[in-house]
Amino acid sequence: MPKKNKELLKKTEIKKTQSVKKSDIKKTKSVKKLVKSKNKKSKFNYDKLFDTKFYYDLLVKHKEILFLLFFFGYIYFSTISSYGMFMWDEAGYANIGKSMYEDFEFAQNGQIETGRNYGFPLLIATSFFIFGDTTDTVAKMSVLFSSLLTIFVVYFFVRRIINKNTAILSAFILGILPLFWSNTAHLLSEVPFTTFFTISILSFYHGIKSDKRYLYLAWASLGFSYTIRYNAMLFGPPIILYMLTLFVLDWKKTFNLVKTKEFLLSPFLFVLVTIPYYILMYMNGVDFIEQFKLMSGGLSQYALVVSSIPSSFFIVQLPNNLTFFLMILMLIGVVYVLKTKNEFGIYLLSHILMALLYFSSQAWKESRFVLSLTPLYAILIAIAFMNVLYPILKRDIKSKNVVYLIMFVILLFAAKGAYTSAMMPLTYSIANGYPALLQSSEFIKNNVGEDETFMAVGPQYNWYADRIVTSYGRNITDVVSILEANPKIRFIVINNYERSVPSFLLESFSTIFNQDDFTSGYVFIFGDEKNKFRDIVIESQYYIVKVKPLLN
Repeated sequence: MPKKNKELLKKTEIKKTQSVKKSDIKKTKSVKKLVKSKNKKSKFNYDKLFDTKFYYDLLVKHKEILFLLFFFGYIYFSTISSYGMFMWDEAGYANIGKSMYEDFEFAQNGQIETGRNYGFPLLIATSFFIFGDTTDTVAKMSVLFSSLLTIFVVYFFVRRIINKNTAILSAFILGILPLFWSNTAHLLSEVPFTTFFTISILSFYHGIKSDKRYLYLAWASLGFSYTIRYNAMLFGPPIILYMLTLFVLDWKKTFNLVKTKEFLLSPFLFVLVTIPYYILMYMNGVDFIEQFKLMSGGLSQYALVVSSIPSSFFIVQLPNNLTFFLMILMLIGVVYVLKTKNEFGIYLLSHILMALLYFSSQAWKESRFVLSLTPLYAILIAIAFMNVLYPILKRDIKSKNVVYLIMFVILLFAAKGAYTSAMMPLTYSIANGYPALLQSSEFIKNNVGEDETFMAVGPQYNWYADRIVTSYGRNITDVVSILEANPKIRFIVINNYERSVPSFLLESFSTIFNQDDFTSGYVFIFGDEKNKFRDIVIESQYYIVKVKPLLN
């Protein structure tokens, strides 16, 4: 090849190389621009708020979860009046909520409340404000709304973390779980706590893996869940373990995450949300440390009076709380998660194990204590459905329609079993004292003036009679002295079902009062012939006349 041709060839190769480099640079720049544009926070178009098509498209896009929310809303509302009346703790929360709504005071029975967190009564007061009424049903609407919000929260996050089908399935399974379902008719703090604690768990994971802005939501929700129940602190150990694991796997990436403003600033939201709680306790003269020790121990103090329950309680109760079929599916989901090293599934498992270990160590145990685990159970069950059961059916059956039909039948079978299990307590369980306490409270409400009081025990009387309740003394002499000193105490109420009623009162009634007293017009007995609950209402002056001679 001539020398001129060789030089020409070299020049053309250099030009080609330069052009290739330039094109690569352009491609790299365009890719960077694309990434930047994706990472930019999209500004909300406020014109959409007045666009009917926007709402129509939104409804069509999320029609499945909207159907589930309407469906479970109807089902839950149809059983909202279960259990007959409020039990002790339910009436306590209702009284505080009513006081916050009417008088802006964190109090019940005319006294500042120092034994309960303010988060749940605040929700009850909000329900009273929205509906403009203070009935049992309106109070329970706060729980019903919380239960539906929990279902939506599970759908919202699982849709982003896994996929839409698993999200819909998780939401449906949560809705039918017997433990979750049966507690929607109780005015207790477990369901609202579950709502905000679930938001904390799922939004933290989503914040770490996808969108760091969700870390703000995680800590804010954790703060509010803490104002509902102290066991929100169980959030800490699994989170610490998770972050340490991320450091071991990729310390550079994790370190860069930890340095972000979202990660560093978001915990301050927890502090901001809980500050009003600390101020409230300080104003009421409550020692925060002692209160934390007392309340974080659950009902362990109660166990000293009753009895200790075996550590295996929560494991043994799983078939009742989930149904046996769904429990098996959950265990399959656990095996799948561990075998495939599914990060999200293992993250959920760490929270489940932490809660089970903590509550199993407590002396007193009730299934509702671990209600906050039901959303996590539901997600694991859905994972088993979509990643184990569905692939097996799809592999062995060629027709997609047949596979979908079988899956639908399985879900119906699961729903039927859950319905049977959930309806047992909703249909047949009643609060201690029903209906005797309601009858006696109605009598007292009609015969005791608003500036008068009566002697009884338990927040139910305060709620249903809507009058201030005076407590008993330490013995019969104290009771008589209190009645003599305060003529505004119109009646004394004795019942045979409440553990807090002193035994000396029951003994005095059975030994001093006879059949003639029941027809005297001063002693009134309320109850149902079909049960053993009895309320005895005695006029104060008549009680003094009958009992005082025996004291001398």
